[in-house]
Amino acid sequence: MYNLLIVDDELHVVNGLIADLDVKKLEITNIYKAYNVRQAKEVLQNESIHIMLCDIEMPLGTGLELLEWANEYVPNVQTIFLTSHADFRYAKEALRLGGLDYLLKPVPDEELEQAIEKAKAELTQNNKSTELERLWSSNHPSIIEHFWTELLQQKIAPNPSAIHNALEARNIPFSEEMTFLPVLISVRRWNKELSVRDEKIMEYALKKTGFEILAREGQSVQIISVDRGCLLFIVPFGAENLEDDMMEQLYASSKEYIDSCHCYFYCDLSVYIGNVVRMHEMVSALSQLRNFERNNVVYENKVFLLTGYKALPEAKVSIPDMSRWAAMLKNGMKEQILSEIRVFLDERIARGELNASLLQQFHQNFLQSVYFVLLAKGKTANEIFGDSVSMELSREAPKSITNLLRWVEHSTMRALSQVPEDHHPSHIVDNVRQFIIAHLDQSDLSREEIAQHAFLNPDYLARIFKKETGQSVMEFLLQERIKLAKDLLVKSNLTIGDIASSVGYSHFSHFSKTFKKHTGYNPNEFRQMSR
Repeated sequence: MYNLLIVDDELHVVNGLIADLDVKKLEITNIYKAYNVRQAKEVLQNESIHIMLCDIEMPLGTGLELLEWANEYVPNVQTIFLTSHADFRYAKEALRLGGLDYLLKPVPDEELEQAIEKAKAELTQNNKSTELERLWSSNHPSIIEHFWTELLQQKIAPNPSAIHNALEARNIPFSEEMTFLPVLISVRRWNKELSVRDEKIMEYALKKTGFEILAREGQSVQIISVDRGCLLFIVPFGAENLEDDMMEQLYASSKEYIDSCHCYFYCDLSVYIGNVVRMHEMVSALSQLRNFERNNVVYENKVFLLTGYKALPEAKVSIPDMSRWAAMLKNGMKEQILSEIRVFLDERIARGELNASLLQQFHQNFLQSVYFVLLAKGKTANEIFGDSVSMELSREAPKSITNLLRWVEHSTMRALSQVPEDHHPSHIVDNVRQFIIAHLDQSDLSREEIAQHAFLNPDYLARIFKKETGQSVMEFLLQERIKLAKDLLVKSNLTIGDIASSVGYSHFSHFSKTFKKHTGYNPNEFRQMSR
């Protein structure tokens, strides 16, 4: 039931309003009257008034002045303004001061009833929020924080009975029916070098900012540090299901929070909004959020809504053979390594196959390849990667694609600083030449096998070989075979069949035809002419 105060300097207006109101329908128990601001203040101070119908222009003070006073001393009163003047300035000021509605006299009964029903609804909502706020904040915050910390660490068993006993022991007046929304804040990286002390200060700033932004939506939150750079915001809700507009508000606030943190606190982070749960379900809700957060290795500075989310089975994805990348690293081909890694990761993203497990495997295998190159050069991993920056980059690498690529670039640069200057294309070509000359007797020697020896892509090898020598790999192979065949024909007594076999030809006729094509003579003619 509700108490109503009518404030107007005209007696007939007050009496007319009383006569027109259907008090039973509107659930109004008592109606109080005041003919000026002074009388209205006395009633408001001495009676429990829920709704005030108030004129704006009165001789001994305006209704706007009365509302400004009421906001300070009786802030829960819902005020509906009645006026004979459609003055926009009045309406604007009334809304600024928190007036619920602005009606022009004479007010139709139906319109007045709608305004009063609106005031009742606002009072009901405020009462729910006030009660929830009282339950949430009447105890010392540190006691409540300690309770949540112990529950999340499972020092308090996550079942209704154990939670009930823990609440009673701590005198925390939480109802077992209360529901909460877990919101996980995860810092992916700090974009500014911070000491441990600076990072703690920044984390405090993240907590403070998060509290202020969420509190603006009328919510009281508890903030728990669950890990380094990882905060859990526990938002109490009085209903099992979230209304769409409430979720939209929270989503918008979370985006604003991300933008603020990115701009002012030099960090990249993401916000994960979970499902509304009861206290005994909070541990599993946090586990679900952490699992989603760990497997989000692609996106950052985003808000994720996990309502109805179910984890998908992990797809089995094969990690590429990194022995070729090890050889490319040995040859100083950093840019090509990074390019191929990006292609691999982009393909996994397109197929939805990228998660924390895959990045962890990739990180470990690539690290092994780097160590292999260093070992071949007589260097230990600790010599190259024992510094704090390298260790931090390695620790953070499996958490996101961005982190992984930063670490790959860093580790390749550090490894290359220890590799002698034998990785220039000319050195690669010299190595390939030596391999070809040493294997001229292999009849099936192919471009692919030669490239595999150099741990290079055949097309890439072909490009750099042509650029350095002016001829293709296979042209060089043929050139060296003919050159060796000439030497053997002139300087040895081997049969032409044996010479053909020595330069990689299993058929005498094929050798003879090829030799004549490139020298103008068949092998026997060339031998006789040269002696």
